Amino acid sequence: MAEDFGSLVRIMINSNDLENAKKFCMTSNDAQASYILAKQLEIQGLHQEAISFYAKAQHYSHAVRLARELQIDSEVMSLSLMSQPRCMNQSAEYFEVKGLNEKAIILYMKAKNIKKAINLAVKSKLYDYI
Repeated sequence: MAEDFGSLVRIMINSNDLENAKKFCMTSNDAQASYILAKQLEIQGLHQEAISFYAKAQHYSHAVRLARELQIDSEVMSLSLMSQPRCMNQSAEYFEVKGLNEKAIILYMKAKNIKKAINLAVKSKLYDYI
């Protein structure tokens, strides 16, 4: 019988035992349990920890979304590089609005949005990126 780590984490959360839930997720390496914990941490306003557990659960789009909301640019960049092209494009737009065109170009390229990357590189005179 397969272990239901997600249910165990839910029980810990419902018992207000977040510390043991965190320890359990760190040792179990179970994606579902980490995702459940990340959602709860986000609800409770523990955003940095939520980002970490979303990433551990490989739910990069959730981690990136939260990092963008908090404007933690280093997290946005590193997590976006592990995400799907749609998320990369959204993060590239985020960086473009902030004037961080180098990061935007890198993400557009990685997302295979070559036309957008080249246009931005030319517009920004960042020819080394193309």
